[in-house]
Amino acid sequence: MADEKIAALEAAGVDVKEGLQYCRNNEKIYLRIIQKYAEEAEKKIAEIKGYYENKDFENYEIQVHGLKSSSKTMGVRDVSELAKEQEFAAKEGNITKIDEEHEKLFALYTERTQGILAALSGEAPAAGGVSGAQSGNGVVKEKLAAILKALETFEAVEAEKITDELLGSAISDASIAERLKEIKSLIGDFNMREAAKKAQELISTLG
Repeated sequence: MADEKIAALEAAGVDVKEGLQYCRNNEKIYLRIIQKYAEEAEKKIAEIKGYYENKDFENYEIQVHGLKSSSKTMGVRDVSELAKEQEFAAKEGNITKIDEEHEKLFALYTERTQGILAALSGEAPAAGGVSGAQSGNGVVKEKLAAILKALETFEAVEAEKITDELLGSAISDASIAERLKEIKSLIGDFNMREAAKKAQELISTLG
């Protein structure tokens, strides 16, 4: 059973060999720790997002440093590297880089941990490109409809918040992610009419 889980983790993009080195090559310990790592992802993302939204980049740096280290220890290299970039950006006061790439980190972190949990449970990862309860285009369309409703009443803050929620989930379709970023940018420029138009177009595309 352990061998099957190890193989499934490798298929999910985890460098199990590296992770085992930090666990004295004890598979039982490693599997227990990596499960905890994956289960805590949602809470961890919420914490990091909170510091980002409050512009508390000192604590943001501390949190992404921790994510960098824990991901490396588990063999989740790509998440560790993105977290490292965010850590250095915060350390250097490069807020532009943080603004542009923090959502990419959250999406990859969610995608990897979703894959880890699926591998450990013997199930296939959720389809639709959005993690957890937000699986499938149906939920994306629901969120887009909520964005449209907020735009109609000129509630820019609410519309941007919902857009951020979508971007923070593991959307595997790069074109959808890019269009959501465009909508967010339009909202930020208070171009409600064009943002609503783009949101409606994306809903139509999703079918």
